[in-house]
Amino acid sequence: MTYWVLPLFNSMPGWRNVSTEPRGHALRVARLAEVPTYLDSANGWSPGTPTDRLHFIPFRLDGCAAAIEPLPDYDERRRRLREGGERRLITAVAVGEVGEHDARSEPLWEWFPIDIFEALGFANGIPVGSPVVEFVDADGAVSWRHVINFGHPVFYRQRPVIDAEAHGGVGELLTRFLSLDKGGRLYLRAAMSHAMRGGLRSQDTEDRLASLFRGLECVCKAQGLAAQNLADQLDGENRELA
Repeated sequence: MTYWVLPLFNSMPGWRNVSTEPRGHALRVARLAEVPTYLDSANGWSPGTPTDRLHFIPFRLDGCAAAIEPLPDYDERRRRLREGGERRLITAVAVGEVGEHDARSEPLWEWFPIDIFEALGFANGIPVGSPVVEFVDADGAVSWRHVINFGHPVFYRQRPVIDAEAHGGVGELLTRFLSLDKGGRLYLRAAMSHAMRGGLRSQDTEDRLASLFRGLECVCKAQGLAAQNLADQLDGENRELA
């Protein structure tokens, strides 16, 4: 079995204790962790680091299992971000099964969930990114990696739009969003990105409102509601009066 592994910058959606997920699940950080050079080893994260956490956000991509899990030192990384000591840190890892895809020859953008960043940013209330995507086997050995800039977001203190700790809706959002065709995801990507930016406290009121209006406009255009002639809904007599 081959998995894709996506380290996530500034992902803090809140976490639930999912007691139904076994500790030995093949997607757990403790089984897949191989510390790349871009992670801060000074924080004590090493291959096979044991963790008693049951925090786990499951979702599905192309019918295959996937999940997001915080790093073992998540609490410390979160503290450093929230106190302003850091503006960008890898806080979690998204992992999923490659399934029937030929990850070596298929263009990455044709099957890999690049759209996931807009959905996670919307759920978190702040931009989320990643420096790389890796492909590993079930023992955590890295087969190959793509060093691609999926965004280098700056952290701002925000309240998550969808708090996984409260209701676990992040996994459902990702599953449903990633199951849409590319056209359906395209306008939602734009709408969620604008909505997320409209909630950033780093922007002034005018810019925040502009972002929200643009997000609403994306949805209206996709649903055929960008322009309406209300007179068309009147009968002939009233249309003449109008």
